[in-house]
Amino acid sequence: ANISGAAQAQIRASLLQSVQDEQDDTIRSKVCDALAELASELLDDDPQQGWPGLLQALMALVNHPGPSQREMALEVFARIAESVIPQLDPAVIVQVLEARLADTVPVRLAALKALCAFLGSLAEGQMSVFQVLLPSILGSVSDPHAVSNEAEPQTKEMLEILVELVEYSPRFFRPAINDFCSLMVALASGNVPESLRQLSVEWIVTLAEAKPTLARKVTVVAGGSQVGFPMASMQVCVGMMAEVEDDPDWARSDEEVEDPDETRNCDVGAQALDRLAIALGHKTALPVAFQLINEQLALEAQAWIHPHTALHAMCQVVEAGKDTDLAGPMQAQVVQCASHLLGHAHPRVRYMALQALGQLLLDHGPDVHRSHHAQIVPALVASIDASTNPSPRVRSHALAATINFVDYCEPSELAPYLDQLLVAALGAMQVGPRIVQEQAVAMVSSASMVMEEQLGLEQYNLLMPILQQALAQCPAEFKLLKGRLLECISLLGLAVPKEKFAQDVMPIMAAMAQASDLNGGLDADDPQKTFILKAWVRIGKALGQDFVPYLSVVMPALLHAIETSVESELRPEQLEEDGGADVDSDTECIIQNAAGKLVQVRTSALEDQATAAHMILLLAESLGPHFFPYVERCAGALAPLAVTSVHDDVRTYAMAAMPELVSCAAQALAPQPPEARWTALGEMLHFFVSKLIEALEKEGEMEALMTAMQSLKACVENACRVDWSSQPAAPGGLKASRPPLVPSTCQVLLSEASMTTTSTRLLQCLAESIQRRAVARAEAATDEDYDEEQREADALKGGEEEELQFNMSEVLGALLKTHGQAFLPQLSREWMPRLSEMSNEACLVTDRKLASYIFCDAIE
Repeated sequence: ANISGAAQAQIRASLLQSVQDEQDDTIRSKVCDALAELASELLDDDPQQGWPGLLQALMALVNHPGPSQREMALEVFARIAESVIPQLDPAVIVQVLEARLADTVPVRLAALKALCAFLGSLAEGQMSVFQVLLPSILGSVSDPHAVSNEAEPQTKEMLEILVELVEYSPRFFRPAINDFCSLMVALASGNVPESLRQLSVEWIVTLAEAKPTLARKVTVVAGGSQVGFPMASMQVCVGMMAEVEDDPDWARSDEEVEDPDETRNCDVGAQALDRLAIALGHKTALPVAFQLINEQLALEAQAWIHPHTALHAMCQVVEAGKDTDLAGPMQAQVVQCASHLLGHAHPRVRYMALQALGQLLLDHGPDVHRSHHAQIVPALVASIDASTNPSPRVRSHALAATINFVDYCEPSELAPYLDQLLVAALGAMQVGPRIVQEQAVAMVSSASMVMEEQLGLEQYNLLMPILQQALAQCPAEFKLLKGRLLECISLLGLAVPKEKFAQDVMPIMAAMAQASDLNGGLDADDPQKTFILKAWVRIGKALGQDFVPYLSVVMPALLHAIETSVESELRPEQLEEDGGADVDSDTECIIQNAAGKLVQVRTSALEDQATAAHMILLLAESLGPHFFPYVERCAGALAPLAVTSVHDDVRTYAMAAMPELVSCAAQALAPQPPEARWTALGEMLHFFVSKLIEALEKEGEMEALMTAMQSLKACVENACRVDWSSQPAAPGGLKASRPPLVPSTCQVLLSEASMTTTSTRLLQCLAESIQRRAVARAEAATDEDYDEEQREADALKGGEEEELQFNMSEVLGALLKTHGQAFLPQLSREWMPRLSEMSNEACLVTDRKLASYIFCDAIE
């Protein structure tokens, strides 16, 4: 505003002239940045007259004899595309970009950036005018010079742009989709720089994830013949997975040391195969995947890499077959193949056979356990034996796979194998080395967790002295092993009477207290921290009221983890393009927080926060009224995290802890005079309800939404319940129960305003759920590629919406049961019109059922 019009015009002219005349590329680039920034500001204020003559000048520069000037002009167009596209004839844009996409590689890159900027400022239906450029885009990244080592940086960036574009608008590529897929398959399997191969695979996978119905119909030209997209894409992945170098020291090393800056082709191929199998759907992906797997198995005698690749591919695709009609045959083939190859001469093949078994047990448990336990357990036990498997890495992996077997067993299913597995684990603990001992202890922990009180004194008396001795002799540097020993001891305590466990655990608790982080005994990144916190909680559950004196040791560490800020707002200078924020990618990340600001997050502290929230939940659940002294501080620390945390688990555990904290308070306050009791509980309930309503407004994850509703229901019920005395246990070992909730056994605590807010938000959640369902149906009706695989995927999402709506009805039911007549006005005023609509015979069956559930609760 303080610069005269003539001076402003002179500045604009000077910038344009400098871009044209400047010979130094670095200076010209800086001038271009200044020009683009100024143009963006001026055109945002006045698109028509903000910079008179700019477009004509840029058009002249786009056709300048110098390639650097053409590149700079296109860079400016990319920055101001949204402002100028209404003023430009699309045909002119197409003509200019078509010429520049055949220019030098740097100019092609700038032209592609400009094109994507123009596309980003248009609705998807308006993009068709630019589809004539698809052949030019193909040519820009496929000629020999573009895929040479010399042009790798620019072509890499071009492929990154194409990945973003196919994710944003896969339909844009439709007219040339076969050609693009053929190009990407050729690049991914060709003799080109690795970064280009890996990005080509990423484009292929992104297409499958963004538009699977289109991808399933694509025909690819590969090796001179036409192949379907599923076969061509998975063939590329399996080929990359076979690019593994044989290291003679692999079997003798304790663990693999990977270069964090290196992205291996075998890893890229494996991750891509996993994503493709899920994106394309089991009916399409699994037959193709197992055809390729069988081809590799047929070459077993030629080289170890072929069975290794086949097993690795099995690991990546088994998840896609879970709970499908192909699950049974696939489980049988994986078990048979992996069991056979556990006897292979090469340790890496044995390792991958165990990986395949472990992945199958993880993804298909407990079905595969029940069908194939007789074949799996002996194979795993044999693989743990050092006399038959000298490689520590293979034995450690065998124990890890055994953990996956144990975790999904029922106690009755594990019991026949328990002694055999425990003997194998104890033998592995004695032989070592450390990585084997860590997994052996973890396996004993898993068995203890499954068996609980059915483990018995005999096994307890066998295991506890060995674990105590191992803990006493554990070197200080073996921190993970020490943490797992503490975990195992705490889990064993749940299997025996507390009097027996107390004798053994008191010295260990003293050692844990001494090693507490509060006393400076543990570093911030010490792996023992999490194990010690979890061990405290399990010991608390085992000892019950006798553990209360130790809360003063445990709770400060938990509260410190909860209350410590994990975010630090980035200063403007940290976001400068040249420098960027100083971020350790292993421990920190940059994200946008709930307030919309860019912040740096310490991921280790975030994980500690999630663990602490979970531990507080478990302690409150186990100790009940004895946890009451910590309820207020825990409530104040956890409630905000339910809304603001960037970590799904932190938000979920914070919400799930709320009803347990209410329960602790309600039981502790039950003997108090009514006025003091209900005042305190009313304030607590209003506080939690307000936070949960806020979570329902902001939450985007379906699982967390359901947790919010379940917690809202339980908070209301626990706070309003009058009688907390338990009825006698029923015959047959059933647990004692409390009187059923009806208005006559509850205290009205929510104000009319709070009930109205809650009712309104629940109604909005219902409307949003119905809207999501309607959008999915509309997209299905208009999608020309819609097929059976997509129909099944949509059905799964529809099931999630039904579950969400059921949880919603449960909240309404809780309000009706606890507040009775006080809540009926809100129900009548806000819900009855909607429920009447949903009860109509023309509505979906699920809608009519939901309306019936709510009507039934109201009638009760």
